[in-house]
Amino acid sequence: MDSLTSGTPNPTNNPRMNLLNGSGTNSQINSTSNNAFEASAFHARPVPQPNPANAAPLASANSAPKSDYVKAASKKPAPAAPKPAVAPAPQSETPKPPEPRPVPAAPVPPKSRKPLIVGLIILLLIAIGAAVGWWLLSQSQPQEPTEAPRQLEAVNPTELSQQTTDGEQVTAGSKVAQGDIKLSFTVETDANEGSLTPEVEVRPVGSSFTGEATHTGDTVSAGGSNLTPSVTVENLENGQYQWQARVKVGEQTSEWIVFGDVGATTPAFIIEAAATTAQATAIQSVSGVTAANPTNITTANPVFTGSSEPNASITVTVADKSFKGTANASGTWSVTADQPIANGQYQVNVIATDAGGATVGQTTLSLVVAVAAATPPPTASSSAPAATPSAAAPAAPAPAASDAAATTQQETLAATGDNPVATTLAGVALSALAITGLVWARRRYVNVF
Repeated sequence: MDSLTSGTPNPTNNPRMNLLNGSGTNSQINSTSNNAFEASAFHARPVPQPNPANAAPLASANSAPKSDYVKAASKKPAPAAPKPAVAPAPQSETPKPPEPRPVPAAPVPPKSRKPLIVGLIILLLIAIGAAVGWWLLSQSQPQEPTEAPRQLEAVNPTELSQQTTDGEQVTAGSKVAQGDIKLSFTVETDANEGSLTPEVEVRPVGSSFTGEATHTGDTVSAGGSNLTPSVTVENLENGQYQWQARVKVGEQTSEWIVFGDVGATTPAFIIEAAATTAQATAIQSVSGVTAANPTNITTANPVFTGSSEPNASITVTVADKSFKGTANASGTWSVTADQPIANGQYQVNVIATDAGGATVGQTTLSLVVAVAAATPPPTASSSAPAATPSAAAPAAPAPAASDAAATTQQETLAATGDNPVATTLAGVALSALAITGLVWARRRYVNVF
């Protein structure tokens, strides 16, 4: 910068410090520096110099300092006003609690497999409960709503029809080549409770109806829809016939409904059965052995078969024992001895009678019964030791009454699917228990999962 900062510093003769303090003379400045400085309390700045042509020569080193320079250096700045002291903030009477020291984190416990196993078990229980509930619901059958019972009433029959016993339809006034005919009709109803009995009155054409049933059919039970009862009339003689029908429900009866027109001369049907040739009564076999004189058999209850007039009543007599039967429409019959016949030789008498009890045929047969005697059980020899009571096998005890009742009850128990309410509730309870266990395990081992 200038000579003020050059050279070896002298603590006792420091021109800068003298100038700052306002006293002393800097000979070096006056003698060697061409610049004049204006001193102040804090710094010196160069003073503008006059033109060197007009400037006066600097004073020598021994000359006195210029008054202006000294005056400028002696001047001191006014002391700055002291800043007001800041009052300390009032402290609260309650001292602040000391800040808590940081607590080191607790060590993480090692993971355990136990909660995982518990969770898997709970999930397995949930799956089992859901499967059981689904199976029980699938086994249960939806029950149809129970309808109020509808009682059957004695409704007038409709759609009267007639057929042969072979099922062929017989139109009004047609001929039938047999003495049997089937009469049927329809009862319109939707009842689901009760039963009815069909009745018909069959009279020859020219005879008036009396209102009394001549033939009765089998009882028919109501089933929620129309009923078609029928009555089979047998053994009618050749001729022309008319008929009417009604139904009977308990003590109630419907009206009589006539087949065809009552006043018409056309009959409902005509019976023209071919005259049957009288067939001799004969014994054809006994227990599978062809009839002969004598006929040898080895059974105590023989079966007699033979022929006679159609629909004849057959009576077989052996040793004051009588056995009865009936021939069919073709004249074939079979009679079984329902009482045993002892060994020996007998004469068999067969008598055939008609519906009026008149004998229409008879025959005889010599019969020899030789039933083999049963072999007696072998008796224990005298040399064989008698069995002691202790060695004998104990007899099986008879089932107690309680056991029989238990067996009966077990057989009548309903299947699992017939009572799905209790079993479904059990499955739901098992599922709820499994879910509760899962929630408990999650909360118990929340730091482990």
